[in-house]
Amino acid sequence: MDLTSTAARLLTTNHPPSKIDAARIKQSIIFIDNRIQKLQKDIDQHRTSINNITARRDELVERKEAYQGILSPIRCLAPDILANILRLASAASLPQFTLSLSRVCQTWRAILLQNPDIWTRIAIPRFIHTARLRSVAAGVSECIRRSKALPLSISFDTLPLSRKDSADLLSFIPAKQRWKTVTLTESYLEFFVGIAKSSKNPFKAVETIYIKTAPGYTRLPRLITLELMTLPKLANLSVEIMQHLSIDQIQVPIAQLCTFAIHKAAPRDTEVGVGIDAANPPPGVFCPNLRRLELANAEYLISLLLFVNAPNLQELVLTSGSGRNEQDRETLAVDMGIEQELAFFVTESRCQLRRLELDGVRLGRADFVALLESLRSLRELKVTTSQFHMRNYFDGATLARLMELRRSKDGGTTPQLQVLEVCVPSGAVTRKAFADYVRMHGRIRHAKLEYVNEDQEW
Repeated sequence: MDLTSTAARLLTTNHPPSKIDAARIKQSIIFIDNRIQKLQKDIDQHRTSINNITARRDELVERKEAYQGILSPIRCLAPDILANILRLASAASLPQFTLSLSRVCQTWRAILLQNPDIWTRIAIPRFIHTARLRSVAAGVSECIRRSKALPLSISFDTLPLSRKDSADLLSFIPAKQRWKTVTLTESYLEFFVGIAKSSKNPFKAVETIYIKTAPGYTRLPRLITLELMTLPKLANLSVEIMQHLSIDQIQVPIAQLCTFAIHKAAPRDTEVGVGIDAANPPPGVFCPNLRRLELANAEYLISLLLFVNAPNLQELVLTSGSGRNEQDRETLAVDMGIEQELAFFVTESRCQLRRLELDGVRLGRADFVALLESLRSLRELKVTTSQFHMRNYFDGATLARLMELRRSKDGGTTPQLQVLEVCVPSGAVTRKAFADYVRMHGRIRHAKLEYVNEDQEW
């Protein structure tokens, strides 16, 4: 009997092998072990060969990619075009990203260093740990150093920090006298105002300020007065009003502003004042430089128009925050009327508006038509209404009245109108009536009609 059959028989039982079978099996084990060792050596030799071949292949692939990089179209770009690309890539980016661009190659580094304006737009990282405040400030300082003496645009678009960390970070960043555009979240607002009010105010070159709310922000324990009267070059101001910042606390040099935007973000049950220094509103503030005025949640802010005299105003944007649900319907009839304030503003200021945007603002049909009649220089009109409005001032009857006035001898309303965009509830205006008015007007180059989804909350 051969060994294989003997081993097979013994493997199916628990019987002990005979002395002869045991000796033969031991010899077989030694033979198999030697064979395994020989095969393992072959495997190791082949593995070494495969690894060598793989390494040579990877080296060739890397060399091929390097050669392809030499033929890359970006190498053929003129320095000024490459500078524009790097300028766009680093716009409003973190300092670390812009600094990393300068480490790509010698050419990029030379272009970045030769164009200091690329380093002028600086965004503070959104997530900052207390231990990294100085390192973040160091990166920002390096970008400021490379910007030479050019004006700076600084954005503090960070999550809320502690009072100490906010003050420290604001104090760490140098060259405040060169800040031209500043974006602040509410964590930094109090300290920025405090520095601006000091006798050594370093922000005299600031021309544009954006004040916004950081996500997840918790209100400060006390009200803040946004006092920016010490900024002689301030020309553009955009403010989001939260619960802790009433418009009563906004004291700004409105007479020197070119653009002014207020976005009231407080809930409807929050007591928010109206106007600037509402206790003693300045009567008829003359604003010769004001070109754009934007009021969001206009029900609360429309009284601002009563004491602003802006003869050179070209853009007026009014956005309403009410009328968004069924519960608000009951309050629409008693909300502050906007027709008188708007008509008074347009009449008294004698402004030559070129662009008017009404988003959710409630007007009567007759008041709306009369308003358009007074805006002879208007070139762009954008109207958005809601299905929740009790009075929809832009409908078929409105178009019929505008067409009737258009046929009059003096050309009717908005003779210079070139852009008309309307978004109304379905059924308020038919597409045919809208198209007929556009054709009859004759000068409108761009017209757009959209319908609000009645099932969608506005």
